[in-house]
Order: sequence, then structure tokens, then C-alpha cells
Amino acid sequence: NVDCAVCHAEQVDDHSTGIHGQLVAAGDPDAPACIDCHDKHATQKHTWPASPTYPSNVPELCARCHREGEAAAVRIARIAPDIVRGYRMSIHGKGLLESGLVVTATCSSCHTAHRELPAADSASSVHPENVAATCGTCHHGIEEEFLGSIHATGASESEAQELPTCEDCHTSHTISRTDQDDFRLSMMNQCGRCHIDEASTFFDTFHGKVSRLGEAGAAKCYDCHGTHNILPTAEPASMLSRRNIEETCSQCHSGVNRRFTGYLTHATHHDSERYPFLFWTFWAMTTLLVGTLSFAILHTLAWLWRLWRSPEKWKIRHVARPHEKVYERFSGFQRTLHV
Repeated sequence: NVDCAVCHAEQVDDHSTGIHGQLVAAGDPDAPACIDCHDKHATQKHTWPASPTYPSNVPELCARCHREGEAAAVRIARIAPDIVRGYRMSIHGKGLLESGLVVTATCSSCHTAHRELPAADSASSVHPENVAATCGTCHHGIEEEFLGSIHATGASESEAQELPTCEDCHTSHTISRTDQDDFRLSMMNQCGRCHIDEASTFFDTFHGKVSRLGEAGAAKCYDCHGTHNILPTAEPASMLSRRNIEETCSQCHSGVNRRFTGYLTHATHHDSERYPFLFWTFWAMTTLLVGTLSFAILHTLAWLWRLWRSPEKWKIRHVARPHEKVYERFSGFQRTLHV
């Protein structure tokens, strides 16, 4: 066996540390070694278009094992769709395979070329603590914004719940364009996975109700709170601070003033402490509605009972005399409509 480390010590060391190298060392027949990706004798640089490791060829190279039904895909239990198919349909995959943008992200861009590790491993490039830096190699400005946001600097409400990273909102392999309707509509549920109470109150509002009906243009969570620069409303730089809220609402609403921005976005009639007027108004109107309809139903049932018990008082007995007009109040069709 040829020892590639004689010339490529760094790459071999990375491979040995990665999950592929660990499996090779364990004698796993499915694990890829150097020649599985670089060939035995036709080894070429990754900058050469004919090379299997050239960016546009990498998805197909990794698909040899990770495509649905292949060795790696069978071994790795996944609930999500096929990795390779998902990547091809993603914005990264379409940019690479349809537009020929070889600078877009490929498998090795996120997982590295030789040191692939499971996401649960703290040394992995796709571990939650490292994802922002990995994405930041291409999206540097976005990474800077994110690292200053509450999602990066804050603390989760419980130990079982981790702060979100890039892939929590954009997914791992099926990343879509953010200006598409499907992304805007799916983000409501994405934010709701952590912010359960806020999501439920959002869907009680006009914005939330029309969004549930499929209106992509209505304001979503990130239209008001920001995308990567989310901050508490008390922070001056927040999109919802007193300094910026008018400008934020002006994205959709013209003629916005301070009073307009006093709209209680997440007000709920379930919270009597924070929104007592809304809470008691809701129950007063509900009581009025239920009470009125209950009385009306009882009254109607009593009236029907009376009619049934006294047919002689309402059945038609009148016979028209000569030259006298008789009028029918309702036709059979109209009576059916009333019932």
C-alpha cells in the first residue's frame, strides 16, 4: 500500500482524524480512502475541470456513497429527504450545476475535503458552535451580523434548547432563496419551534391570519425583528427600538407615526396580567355572544314545541271568498331556505 503521507502529510492527518479515516482504520469496507476520491494513477488537482474533486464534480463524487440507497446513505439514518437530491435543488446546487458558479458551496466547502466529522462532534465544521464560521467563509458580512445578534450572544431559556444557528433557519442541504414564497411561509414555523408563545399570538393577528391563508407578502417574524441582526427591543440598534420602529413599519405601511407603532403585535386575550383590557373585553363579548345565542335557541325550541302542540292555531283554514285576494307569505323554496 502506498503511503500518501510521504508527500501529503497534512491531508492524510486530516483524513485520519475524520470519520472516513476512522472507519478505514477500523477496517470498514465502505469507508473511502485517498484513491476512492483521487484515483490511483489519474490524480489531478482540484482546480482542473476533469478532476473528480473539481467543484462541479464534487456532488457526484460524494453521491457515489451518500446518494439514496448507496452505502453511506443506508448506514446513516435520516428523517430528511435524500441529501444529494436536496443539494441539487438548493440554491447552492442550482448555482453550481445550472449556472456554473464554481465558487458556490459544495460538500467539501461545509464538511471540509478530508476532515469530515459528524455534526455532534465539537471539532466538526458543521457543529452548531462552528456553523457560523463555516458559512462565514463565503457569507462573511452575514456572519458578522449574526455574531452580534441575540441568537449568538444570548442564552437559551432551557438547557435542553440550544440557540439557533444558520442551518436551523436555512436547513443543511435544501437551502432555498430567501425571496421565494415558500421560504417566507416556512419561516413562521421555523421561528415557532423555539418561540412557541410568540408564534401562537402572531397567528392571532392580521399578519398571522393572512399568512396562514398563504399570503407571502404579509409581514413575517423577520420583517420586524430582523434576519441575522436580531436584538432585544431594548437595544438601540434593534429594528424594534424606539429609534428604529417607525422605519421598520414603513417598509410596508406609508405615513407611519409614533402612535401607529404603538400597535401591540403579540397582544393576546389569554394574558390577563399584561393585557387586562383585551382579556376582559374578550370574555365580556364571548359571554354576550354565548348568552344571546343560548337564549335564542331555547326560545326557538319552546316556540317549535308550542306550534307542535297547537296545530289548530297555525294550520291554513282560510278559504278565499269570491273577488278576495289571498297572499302566500313564503313559497316552499323560501321556507326551505329558512330552515
